[in-house]
Amino acid sequence: MLFSYKVEAPANTTYDNRVVQNLKVYRGIITRVLVLIPAGHHALAHLVLSIGETPIAPEHGVEGIRGDDQILPFLLYHEVTSDEEYIKAECWNEDDTYSHAFYVYVEIQPPELAQATQELVKIMQQIRTLLI
Repeated sequence: MLFSYKVEAPANTTYDNRVVQNLKVYRGIITRVLVLIPAGHHALAHLVLSIGETPIAPEHGVEGIRGDDQILPFLLYHEVTSDEEYIKAECWNEDDTYSHAFYVYVEIQPPELAQATQELVKIMQQIRTLLI
C-alpha cells in the first residue's frame, strides 16, 4: 500500500517555530519512503522525518533534507506493530515570500511480502558479488 502526505511550511517559518505533523502509518512493514521536493523550493525549505527517536531522513543532523525539483528515495525496513505509530515530519522554511510543501509517500507492505522481498534482495546481492 502506498500512502501520501503533504507537509507544508508558510514563509518565514524558523526552525524554532517549525511545523510538526504526525503522519499516520498502518500495520505492516515500511519498506520505502519517497520525498518529492517540487520545483521552486531553491533549497529554502527543510524537512526532517523520524519514527519515534529514530531519524529516517536525513539519518543524522538537524539541517534537514532540502533541494529543488527532486524525488528522494529512502529504503528502510521498519515494522509497524501498533495503531498508535506515526512518522513525525518537521518542516521549516527560510523563504521570506512563499510557502513550500513537501510530498511524502510511504510504502507499507504486509510482513510476508516484505520478508520475501528482503530475501530476494539478499540473493541478488550474492549473485552480484559472484559476477564482479
